[in-house]
Amino acid sequence: MSRRFRHLNRAWDVELTGASHGVGFGFPPKVTSWGVWFRPADEPSADPFYGSIWRPNPAELSEDELRKCLEAALVIKALEDPNWDWRTVEGVAESTGLSEERVQEVLESSAAVIRSSVPDERGRPLYTTRKHYKNRRSFLDSLRTT
Repeated sequence: MSRRFRHLNRAWDVELTGASHGVGFGFPPKVTSWGVWFRPADEPSADPFYGSIWRPNPAELSEDELRKCLEAALVIKALEDPNWDWRTVEGVAESTGLSEERVQEVLESSAAVIRSSVPDERGRPLYTTRKHYKNRRSFLDSLRTT
């Protein structure tokens, strides 16, 4: 199932990946989110990027809800950019085209995001995802032991 919507001055296609996630008790746990691929409609050959929605069909969500899911996916993608270990709110906003306020909201609401205990040289907080930290940390640790 797929759907097209507009955001950030372009059309986007959202399509289910076939993956779902559940958290809770029971076997199997109740499904609480469904994986989706977001892709700019004007770049059909572009690599899609992963996001999630809280309904089993993108058509069940309003355009505003889809926009929020896309924004969260854009922020996660920016945080996992291989050119950076950590990112500032300003850097993520510049990469995604979102306002700094919206980036901050996504960062504070995502369980996938971690904040560095050490700020950048200008005193700004730094963020990454748990996954990106683990992947980058493993690489750095391997260099130290060789």
